[in-house]
Amino acid sequence: MTVIDLEETGVDRVGAVASGFGARLRDLEVADDAVVDLIEVGTGTVAYLTNDGRATFPAARLLVTDDIDRFKRWIGRPDDECADIALELPGPWPAAPGREELTAAEQRILDIAGNAYLFGDSRHVPEYRRILESHRSPFTAAVYAARRVVIAPGATLVVDGVPAALVFEDLTIHDTGRLVTYTAVNATFGRLHKIEGGGGHG
Repeated sequence: MTVIDLEETGVDRVGAVASGFGARLRDLEVADDAVVDLIEVGTGTVAYLTNDGRATFPAARLLVTDDIDRFKRWIGRPDDECADIALELPGPWPAAPGREELTAAEQRILDIAGNAYLFGDSRHVPEYRRILESHRSPFTAAVYAARRVVIAPGATLVVDGVPAALVFEDLTIHDTGRLVTYTAVNATFGRLHKIEGGGGHG
């Protein structure tokens, strides 16, 4: 679980960027009329952004690709921004070529390689690009785009399911409100507001 703190973003597997709302929508090929006007989480409630039956708000737009570099652009971090991020790196790939079934140890190596490739500098693990594409594609990302998101006091907005791209033009989180992620998230916020004290939306 990761709680996105507006004052300390950039946690492992969560990239949060303030600005670039319109550019990010274009990158993700989200049409203007597909952007939700308002996501509002009432006081003390829990709401879900997910691609399953728990979804509280309109369904995500799902993007699918076999290209891990494209997937990295959707939900990961650019290589040039990862110089100071220390992520575990995998050792050499031990599997025999052409073998479909992977051992538990090999699956673990792919988990480490995928995390390093997507959320670190992929140039450190270039030999894993084809291996990840071969064993882990297709890659799916959920896109949630909204003009205004308000999380009231004591409310929680949960992001879960497949890796997600959040694109919010205006995000307001009231005191004791939380944005919690249980999946990898790339977040772009046009404007961020953290409101201390009482008052909110119910």
